[in-house]
Amino acid sequence: MEVESVTISSGLDAESAYGSILGIIMGVATWVGGAILIWGLVMFGLAIKNDEPESKQKALMCTFGGLVLVCLRTILQTAGIIGG
Repeated sequence: MEVESVTISSGLDAESAYGSILGIIMGVATWVGGAILIWGLVMFGLAIKNDEPESKQKALMCTFGGLVLVCLRTILQTAGIIGG
């Protein structure tokens, strides 16, 4: 099996390519996190309506997971892992 070789454009250095990829990943994480956050809130509302403690716990875990993904860029910037 042959692997096709991939080259980076001549005007692009590795650091800016890495930054572009990281920016795309952060954007996707924010959108996915927003969807998970909304879904968790909907699940929590239904769990309250049905008075199901186990469902409330799962919904809150989903909601907080989505919140972390939405805030991932800010969390990483505050920790000094990525630049602003």
